[in-house]
Order: sequence, then C-alpha cells, then structure tokens
Amino acid sequence: MSLLDLSPLLADLFLSYATRTAATSSPESEERKALQEVITTLLEENQKLKSETRGMVRELRATEVSQEVLRSRAFSLKEANTSQLDNISSLRGELVQVEDEYDRFMADSGAERAALRVEVLDLEVRFVPVSG
Repeated sequence: MSLLDLSPLLADLFLSYATRTAATSSPESEERKALQEVITTLLEENQKLKSETRGMVRELRATEVSQEVLRSRAFSLKEANTSQLDNISSLRGELVQVEDEYDRFMADSGAERAALRVEVLDLEVRFVPVSG
C-alpha cells in the first residue's frame, strides 16, 4: 500500500500538482503525463479497494448477526435440554415410586391369596361329604 492510498488528501494534492505542472510546457511533460495517468490509476484502484472493503464489512456484519442467532439458538437448545433432563429425572423418581407400590401391592395380594387358599382348604375339609 502506498502513501497515496493511505491519504486521499495527499493523493489529491499530488494530482493537483501534476495537473498544474502538466499545463506548463517542458521537456518532461510526457513523463508528467505518464505520472498523472499512474496517479489516476492509483486513485481508481483506491476507490475499488474502498468499495471492496465496504462489501467485506457488510458481509462481516451479516456473519456476526448469523453467529449471534446461532448462539441464541444454541442457548435455547441448551435450556430445553436441561429442562428435558430435569423431566427425565423426575419421571425416573416417579417410576421408582410406582415400582415400589406395585411390589408392595403384589406382596399384599400374594399374602391375601395365600390366606384365601388356606380358608378355602379349611372350608373344603369341613364340608367334605361323608360317604356312607
């Protein structure tokens, strides 16, 4: 990058000087004309680079916005995941309670069935017809 690219004011001053000196006739007028063309070309390139830079800045800003949207989405998903994990933990606790209640119910009903069998056997023994 040249000094003229860094300072538009310096480039304009140089161009102005080149234009004034080109107006005076001298043996070096061809060289000055070539120099003026180089300056004009450099100024045009400088404008192109500024335009490209503005385009890159716009793209960078759009990328930053996209990244922020992705960060926000990732945060939302993380919160949803945490909530789901809490629900899973709660459901597991409830499942353990239900399994315990089921086991107690089965044990109680097994004991009741056993007691009923004993009663049925007692009744069968009492009412066995005597054959005669």
